[in-house]
Amino acid sequence: FLRQFLPRVGLSMLLKGFCYIHRHPYYTIILVNLIDPILLQICVPLQQGVGTRSYLPATAWFAASLMTLSQMQLCCNIFGVEGSAISLLFMFPCSRRQILLGKNLSLFLFLSLLNVFLVISIGVFSRQISQLGVLFCWTELSLIMTLGVGNLFSLYFPMRVVMRGWRVKPSK
Repeated sequence: FLRQFLPRVGLSMLLKGFCYIHRHPYYTIILVNLIDPILLQICVPLQQGVGTRSYLPATAWFAASLMTLSQMQLCCNIFGVEGSAISLLFMFPCSRRQILLGKNLSLFLFLSLLNVFLVISIGVFSRQISQLGVLFCWTELSLIMTLGVGNLFSLYFPMRVVMRGWRVKPSK
């Protein structure tokens, strides 16, 4: 579907982003951190207490805020997993905007799927059905804002992701 709307470079970066998300251990660690707000929605309603019902709307918004903060780690360093290959990637005769578009689109689609999962879990466990549309809209708008800010940080303050066990050669 996206093949007719995206340029080839953007589409190839989108597919490359999905491959990275699928197999790179950095993304697995981030995914586990993104599940924490969903677990918060499960634990609070199951808690026994008199005032639990009055805290459910605030808990839903708190979990969505935690989700946004957890997503910042992914969005503010979109070229971190590329490592030294980023210099080779930027030497290709293509527009850097298309490279950014593909990377951002892969992260946006992946994190939007997680946002849908978060909002559905909020609806199931907190019984706050009336807030789900507003909450999903808020999480998607915050994701767009985070991706925009993350582009600035990724381009002006790049930082290589170093996982435990990797050997890093000092630059001379």
